[in-house]
Amino acid sequence: RCDEGRRPGVGATGWAGERWSETILDCQPAAACLGAPCHEDAICDTNPMNGRAICTCPPGFTGGACDQDVDECSIGANPCEHFGKCVNTQGSFQCQCGRGYTGPRCETDIN
Repeated sequence: RCDEGRRPGVGATGWAGERWSETILDCQPAAACLGAPCHEDAICDTNPMNGRAICTCPPGFTGGACDQDVDECSIGANPCEHFGKCVNTQGSFQCQCGRGYTGPRCETDIN
């Protein structure tokens, strides 16, 4: 079996195993992924049905090529606690905490 993003070549390069029953594959980059159609942090694979690229997006990104930022600040409830201000960043978000609170989501009372 070839690693993700690669496919078997035209033929096997040899045999292995106790009874020479294991095929050693000549794995080559999948043609659909050669042109880097996905965002650099996405996983590219080839759809076996149509040969097109399939992009699996990392957290914080969406879209067919995983090149669209998810605005975590506008997709529902404010992820920041205690009235912290949510600021969207590329692939993530940050919370600007009000006086008396700290932490990644303003969850810690420091008073």
